[in-house]
Amino acid sequence: MPGSRRPRGRWIDHLHKIWGETWIPKLGLGHRAHLEDSERAKLDADQIRILDMFEANSNLLVEGGAGTGKTLIAREAACRFAEKGGRVLLLCFTNALAEWLRKSITTPNVRVEALGKLALDIKRSMGTAVNEPSDKAGWDQLLLEVAADVLPGIARDWDAVILDEAQDLSAVDWDLMTELSRDKRFWVFHDPAQHFWTDRNLPYFVTQFAQVRLPSGYRCSLPIMALANAYRDPATLDGAVDSIRDAIVGETIGIVECPSDSSVPDKVANEIGKFLSTGFKPSDIAVVSVRGQNAARTFGLGRIGAYRLVKADDPKAENEIVDDTFLRFKGLERPAVIVTDLNLIHDRREVRMYIAITRALSALRIVAPHDAVAADPILAKFSD
Repeated sequence: MPGSRRPRGRWIDHLHKIWGETWIPKLGLGHRAHLEDSERAKLDADQIRILDMFEANSNLLVEGGAGTGKTLIAREAACRFAEKGGRVLLLCFTNALAEWLRKSITTPNVRVEALGKLALDIKRSMGTAVNEPSDKAGWDQLLLEVAADVLPGIARDWDAVILDEAQDLSAVDWDLMTELSRDKRFWVFHDPAQHFWTDRNLPYFVTQFAQVRLPSGYRCSLPIMALANAYRDPATLDGAVDSIRDAIVGETIGIVECPSDSSVPDKVANEIGKFLSTGFKPSDIAVVSVRGQNAARTFGLGRIGAYRLVKADDPKAENEIVDDTFLRFKGLERPAVIVTDLNLIHDRREVRMYIAITRALSALRIVAPHDAVAADPILAKFSD
């Protein structure tokens, strides 16, 4: 081998460039989301400590904001209790959340149900032919009949009742819950910030339970959570403006303004296409309307542009793009969420937006007409 010598010219700089030492890789938004998701699923020391409290308290009220791990802890508490030989009834408000929980739990002796569906099943188990109610009055009548006439006379074959999203239950729902949990361990999870119906409150006896507050947010990225919190408390916005703007530049958050109401579906389809192109899968994406199902524009369409959509409680939802309302999607989440129908909001804007935005784990798009963005006191600060 010849002896060493000092390099001349810029050939060594070119060699370093070829080796990639000066190349900065860019990871697609969807791929970044998948890496974040692997970390998000882990329980931390605080959550494990809270889980340990369940064994010591027959009655427990757990409060936490969106993304603090309420559903994760409720699910884990149910599994741990069942693994020790207990039988658990895990309840929630919506069919979609119940379906997701049911598929995510493999532990025997954990029964997962939406409260209304459970009442229907109990009534039918008595040999009575019952059609599923079509309105709230019908559901209220069914729940009252089961609470007053059926449950007191049958065996309740569970040892513990765990209730998620308790802030959504009506007075009639609580009549049923009282009978379901009588003389059983009863652990309740709720979030006052997601309290949408003003006439629905926790009953007094539940407020007297031992109480735990979940302090940390685990679900949403920090800028997405900051935007959601601005609707919950506008005073927090000034301190979050820079991080939200940086997230807009980095494409974690996007505010997509449309020239008209009729152009919103096309813009939504365009954003779905962009998400898919950056590494997201259809099962990572949800379109969430801030209106109810009777007024939402995209709800139930089945397709936007070239993309197939399903409701959150569809059996195929885990593999498809979901399109649903903010109330029906409560308790659920997706890495990429598109929020729509801002122009149709007439009341409770702050709660609707807080719930819808906090469904997004890693990427958020808000698609709305120019006028709707300008009329929103939070979004207007970031409008072009």
